[in-house]
Amino acid sequence: MDADSHQTPSSKALYDSATAQRITHIVRDLIQGRELLLDLVKKELRTRYRYARLGFFWAVLEPLALMLILTFVFSYVLADKAEF
Repeated sequence: MDADSHQTPSSKALYDSATAQRITHIVRDLIQGRELLLDLVKKELRTRYRYARLGFFWAVLEPLALMLILTFVFSYVLADKAEF
């Protein structure tokens, strides 16, 4: 194997202007189409949580409840069993 064929991570450019231009273009397009994007997001959330009693708030409450349950389990229930 040649020494030239192996590139170290430091030899790669950390900032690529073409990538930055693509990201800028994507962000500009999202800002220009924000009304359409918001309408599509609202429609998706409405159809996804149509039959849930809490509706949209279920999207927030479910992960929050899971986080609280897992925090309790790992902090209190399994705290004595996991000795490092």
